[in-house]
Amino acid sequence: MRLAAALPGDKNEITTPPTAAQVAQIAKGDIVVHHINRHPVYHLDVYGAIDAPFEAVWDAVTAYDDYKAYLPLVVESGIRKRAGDTVNQYVKMQPPWPLHAHWMVNANVENKRRGTIAWTMLDGNLRFERGYWMMTPMGPNRTKLQYHLTVDPWLDIVPPWLVEFATRQVLPDVVKGVRKRVKGNVRG
Repeated sequence: MRLAAALPGDKNEITTPPTAAQVAQIAKGDIVVHHINRHPVYHLDVYGAIDAPFEAVWDAVTAYDDYKAYLPLVVESGIRKRAGDTVNQYVKMQPPWPLHAHWMVNANVENKRRGTIAWTMLDGNLRFERGYWMMTPMGPNRTKLQYHLTVDPWLDIVPPWLVEFATRQVLPDVVKGVRKRVKGNVRG
């Protein structure tokens, strides 16, 4: 079954907005992670502030060919097809042992005016994956970044507590990777 790309506020997406205290943490530069376990489906959110204008963050997140250079676990990425505001992207991820490599072809739907890139998996070796990036200006030189992922990674033999532990370790690296990319520390 193919589902539409996730969108912020979609009633089918389980996401937890940051609390007022967490918004203050994000404004200070902290990274906030939310992990909702509805085994076997996981709903993951990571929030962080990027000290750069919206345009620079957008450019980093839409550098689909270079995800392997700055996003955690990505070992290969590339554009398969571009048609208007939809980009079909191949991504291969290598989690640590004992997990096997995951690959997927996602349809990314860009909406720069809204600051969103929503995707759904078209093909791959996960049962299900969809999510979105959301970029919101926090002023002229600061952007709030949200990465949301809903996934059934086909990890039935891995205890849910271990999946949660691992994602809480990896998700902050998504924000850190975009920060590095924006600052020019990583070049594709």
